[in-house]
Amino acid sequence: PMNINFGLFPPLEGKVKKKERKPALAKRALLDLERWRDGDRFAEVAA
Repeated sequence: PMNINFGLFPPLEGKVKKKERKPALAKRALLDLERWRDGDRFAEVAA
């Protein structure tokens, strides 16, 4: 197992304070995972 590598995530839109960046990335990832689990399609694919 390995720890999470936030550098692999697409950047957040807009400005986010450094202290809030990792929790925001994690929250977005969990929301995307939930949408995927429920069968919804992603609006965009990260480049």
